[in-house]
Amino acid sequence: MVTIGFTSDRGAKQALVSMADLNDLQVELDVSEADIARVELGQAAQIIPEAYPQRRYRGVVEYIAPIADRQKATIAVKVLDPDAQLRPDMSVKVTFFRKEAKARSVRSVVLIPRSALIVREGQSFIFVATDEL
Repeated sequence: MVTIGFTSDRGAKQALVSMADLNDLQVELDVSEADIARVELGQAAQIIPEAYPQRRYRGVVEYIAPIADRQKATIAVKVLDPDAQLRPDMSVKVTFFRKEAKARSVRSVVLIPRSALIVREGQSFIFVATDEL
């Protein structure tokens, strides 16, 4: 931001020029204390501008404020695929996606038709065909 030379204790009085890198957009949002534990660095997010509700943008949590603010908690979400429709200071809705659950142990299972099962003396058997002679 470029301002006139005069500033006061409240900051610059009037901006002459504002500049923004439209290829490096970030969303800054306030998250309630109750929900802040659900948000992690690197977490995926979806960003929907209120001006273009049919558009969806990918995002990733890039920054979480290190200090709690009694007024608000701030999280910065970087927009991964901005386009010409996004503008600075637009209102957006952000949805955070849960991180994928850790892989559970997987066991192999072979399914066979019930008709292939042979029961003799209370035990179940199947015949397995092989190429061996």
